Amino acid sequence: MSLKSSRLSRYFKPADITLTICIPHLFDSLSEWNANFSFVPETDVLVPFFNQFFVSKNVLAGFIPSLYAVVGFDDKQKRFPPHAVYCYYYDFNEFPTDAVLLATPIHLQTGMTDVTVDGLAVTDLSSIEIESLQALVNQHFQQDNLRLEISASGRWYVLLPFALMPETTYPADNVLGNSLFPFLHHTQQLEWNRLLNELQMLLYGATVNQQRENKGLRSVSSFWLWGNSQYDAQCTTDKWVNFTRSVRHVVAGGFDGKAFSHALQAKWHKYLPKTINGDTVVIIDNLLKPSLCNDTEQWQYELTRIETDYIRPLMQLHQTNNNIELVINTCDGRQWRKKHWYQSLFVRKKHSLVDYVM
Repeated sequence: MSLKSSRLSRYFKPADITLTICIPHLFDSLSEWNANFSFVPETDVLVPFFNQFFVSKNVLAGFIPSLYAVVGFDDKQKRFPPHAVYCYYYDFNEFPTDAVLLATPIHLQTGMTDVTVDGLAVTDLSSIEIESLQALVNQHFQQDNLRLEISASGRWYVLLPFALMPETTYPADNVLGNSLFPFLHHTQQLEWNRLLNELQMLLYGATVNQQRENKGLRSVSSFWLWGNSQYDAQCTTDKWVNFTRSVRHVVAGGFDGKAFSHALQAKWHKYLPKTINGDTVVIIDNLLKPSLCNDTEQWQYELTRIETDYIRPLMQLHQTNNNIELVINTCDGRQWRKKHWYQSLFVRKKHSLVDYVM
């Protein structure tokens, strides 16, 4: 090694530990809120934080795809990890014997020319309502060998023959709050479309839904089915998809955090651990609900909590540990890495999160 390269290595030595922060829905609603309400979020930490980072684009967009992207899952062939299988294995401690999809209860809003999926899944069902819907669906689709299951964690699943499994599905996070039509399958999957239409018609006349509507509650218009992969069949045995990056810790307090950490065979933490001794993924989904509900006040409150509870401590950790690289994935197709000192000299500083909206 030359003297010059030896000197450079001291400044560009690769970090021993990568700490990735995933913050979905940080920018998703800001453009609309700023245009409609002149909303500008108050932030003391994040804007200076982003000013120190450079961004790489063309990474996977969406909450669940972004989680797998940060652990090196290869999407060049438009493949997706078997997320439904991972969740099922975590909930039931066994692999499914049939094909499996996550089934998210959704409420549909019908307009003059469009059908929109309500921004939040229907999660306020009583145990009696759950049992009634499960019995109704399972009885009707028994001849198709399709059945609905629910775990103790509250996750719904549909188990079905592999022959009925669609080629692709879209994560519920991508669909909630959006028009339904762009996510529907095309005519080459006639049998799958038949099942979806029957399911929606069956639930439309369900006694449970009629009772909920009489109480002013949202009905379960359908179940959004998602989370499949071409790897589903191989995961019915005790095998996992190989990820190119090994993660030792997952910090997540949300719904899918434990299942995701189980898929990576990593240790799960609800809160930031006192020490970071290996590659770590921190999932901060506090903005999910207020963003989907267009609740700017609650969104601002959660943003302040994120800065106080996560960003500030992680910045301090990064500043005092040269062996830790800090990466931010905003789940919108962008990933941010810490700039070198000379890169900061040629970048115009921004003053608001709105300035970072694509």
